[in-house]
Amino acid sequence: MPKFGMLTFFILCLLGNKALATNVVGASDSLKMALLQKDSAVQKEDVVTLLKKSFFASSINDRYQKQFADTLNKYDKPNAPALNTFISALINRRQLKFKAARDLLLRAIYAAEKNGQTYYLYVFYNQLAYTQTDMGNAVASLYSYRQAKKQAGALNNEYYQAVVNLNISDVYTNVQFYAQALVYLNEAQAYCSKYPDKDISLANNINVNKGEVFFQQKRSDSLDVYAERINKANDQIVDIDRCRMRFAAYQLLLKQKYTDAITIIKKLVKDTTAYAYDADRWNLAECYFNNHQPDSAKLILQNLLAGNSQNEAPELRYKYCQLLATIAEQANDYHNASLNSRLALKQAEKFAHNLVELGDLSSQIRLDQIESSYLADTQAYKRERVLLIMAIASSVLVVLVIGMFYYSTKQKRHYEQLLYAAKRKTLAYMNSHEVRRHLSNILGLCALLEDGDFNQEEFATFNKYMLESARQMDESLKSVEQELSGDE
Repeated sequence: MPKFGMLTFFILCLLGNKALATNVVGASDSLKMALLQKDSAVQKEDVVTLLKKSFFASSINDRYQKQFADTLNKYDKPNAPALNTFISALINRRQLKFKAARDLLLRAIYAAEKNGQTYYLYVFYNQLAYTQTDMGNAVASLYSYRQAKKQAGALNNEYYQAVVNLNISDVYTNVQFYAQALVYLNEAQAYCSKYPDKDISLANNINVNKGEVFFQQKRSDSLDVYAERINKANDQIVDIDRCRMRFAAYQLLLKQKYTDAITIIKKLVKDTTAYAYDADRWNLAECYFNNHQPDSAKLILQNLLAGNSQNEAPELRYKYCQLLATIAEQANDYHNASLNSRLALKQAEKFAHNLVELGDLSSQIRLDQIESSYLADTQAYKRERVLLIMAIASSVLVVLVIGMFYYSTKQKRHYEQLLYAAKRKTLAYMNSHEVRRHLSNILGLCALLEDGDFNQEEFATFNKYMLESARQMDESLKSVEQELSGDE
């Protein structure tokens, strides 16, 4: 029971949570404010979010497309061609004109590549993949997601990579590669675990996709867990009421309560919201069949095959034809049973061919991840090497400074020792030749005065000599004191 791209609608609003512009004045003003922001990354995100909510979520601004184009040409002329083409693609996709939307997105991608706008390439490739999923081309869709994943890697943005992983899981679920889908969902969920409060809507949409996978695998217990999470999501999921109804129907289907499930699915079918209608009709057809109402199931399947469905995926048409063949066989209508079996076989051959290409693309995506991881490790190594070189250089510089300081201190001590030794010699010389000389003179004169008998005139002469020697000794002591003061 495939999804038919049901979850692509849930993913559309992951990149922003601003209110929808309901008139051209408010929308134009919001666009102008977004374009005038100085932060380039935030500017681009806000512009894309506003354009999607103005032209994809509602048709109210379609007639004002020219005013939006004028605003883009005035405030962001280099990117205006790509963004104006993007607006036209959004309008066509909303109107279910998928081929026109695809061609316009390819033009937008060309313009963004020409202008070197990595973020816009990421957005456009995602939108192209959504459109290709709507057209039932899983191979082209996965290729576009691969390109989007490359752009997310170039932007080095974990959030963008998580969004692409979520989108890739949708493709794998459609082609019944459930194990692969869970691998990518777990990778996206790892980002949410790392940043639990960063984007609640992303975590909720991961829960939706996981619940879808568990329903397809008929894992009732796991489905119940994720249905409970969705019921507690606090309206953080786009189209939350339909989502809750759908999961209630899934739970009833796995419990084989087909009558109750039919009541819920019929309400979903009456709501013609895009991207969920085919999935609900398929579930209703299978429900009718299991509830022993083959005619009702047959009518729905014939409408799906008659071209009322926009989705041409061989994996889906194979299931339609296969169930029609079973209904015809039970009614003993062997002609139609054989006819539908041949149609189912033809679709199965296309599906098998697609699976080979999908397998190749899956390998290429993993190789891209390995290459991206290698490049990231290389860049990290280069950064670490630069930091290591800077650390070594800083350490060498510190060692040199310490060495110079030590050498300077050692030299200072050496010079101080030399100076001290020189002063010691000077003081010794002064003591022996200056101070002691005058002291010897005084002592000699004192001895003469003590032993001799001198008259008054001679005594005055000795006294004169003694005073002169004392004065000279005082001068010498002052010189010694000055030398000692200089040493301090």
